[in-house]
Amino acid sequence: FTQGQAAELLRVSRRNVNYAGKVLAAASPAAPALRRAVERGQIKVSDAANVLGQPAEVQETALARVASGAAKTLGRAVRQVNSERAEAAAAAEHAGMEAPCLVVVGDVVRLRRALDPAASIEARAEAAQALAQHWRRAAG
Repeated sequence: FTQGQAAELLRVSRRNVNYAGKVLAAASPAAPALRRAVERGQIKVSDAANVLGQPAEVQETALARVASGAAKTLGRAVRQVNSERAEAAAAAEHAGMEAPCLVVVGDVVRLRRALDPAASIEARAEAAQALAQHWRRAAG
């Protein structure tokens, strides 16, 4: 199938078919979770495609925010995460802290989401999985 034929068959725009192809082909550590969220209707395929250029940690944290209801859209969640990271980096620099302190801050945020009793079991499980993936990558 061409993209045009797929779009016609699925009754979606050619652009959405293109976005879906990018998400399906993505090699990011967060890509499987992004694909599941698109399949469940939690996020738009266009949002998933647009965040693929972000670091995996940002993708995972933003996705957990959408799943927990803390953000309406993935794009908005990414902007929040990037803003918080920039604030944390500025605060760390101002305090003379090293970059590894930012990793700890991110771990605390992920852990808090994984333990949030107000979040759905699925959202908590995904947050815990994101935290575990981050720790495995950090352990190298």
